[in-house]
Amino acid sequence: MIHNQKSDLLLALHALQIDATSVTIDGMNDLNQIITQLSQEVAQSNNMLRFLIGSVRSTHHSIINKHERREPGTGNWFLESQEFRTWGTSGSLLWINGNVGCGKPVLCSAIIENVREHCATQSGYMLAYFYFSFADIQKHTALVRFSSLIHQLCQNRVIPASILQLYDQCIKNQNTRPILGAVKAALKPVVEEID
Repeated sequence: MIHNQKSDLLLALHALQIDATSVTIDGMNDLNQIITQLSQEVAQSNNMLRFLIGSVRSTHHSIINKHERREPGTGNWFLESQEFRTWGTSGSLLWINGNVGCGKPVLCSAIIENVREHCATQSGYMLAYFYFSFADIQKHTALVRFSSLIHQLCQNRVIPASILQLYDQCIKNQNTRPILGAVKAALKPVVEEID
């Protein structure tokens, strides 16, 4: 009798394990579908943002960092200065100027990375920046600057309705790039959402 009960318990346990395995597999399949859908939505959002900014996206910052033009510790003298600390807590403007060739882009790169690290640890903070370079006059237009801000502020988040409307308007107009007024109007609600 005990032997029969043991056999029955083992059979029941085996059936439960099969059922649990089936539930786990179903859960994994559901999770895989969700991940696939999210990946497609992210790709669609990235394509939309690339379309809106066009081919003149600023790559100056990534060039400075990728080619390791900035040595470790570069700019620490400024990042540790009283002016920088005051700026970081006051919400005021930080203006960096200097002669041609003195390293402003490299110093700005160090500042951007410092602020990016701060924003990553704080909720409600976002970072957007734009390099002005006389080497590329094509990037000096207000349209390019505002489009770049939209691109940066909308990455890795749900695309705001104003940006979706701007994109839809461009598609309806036979894939034409947006005009400055439309870009500024679409950017305003994005910035207002930040606080």
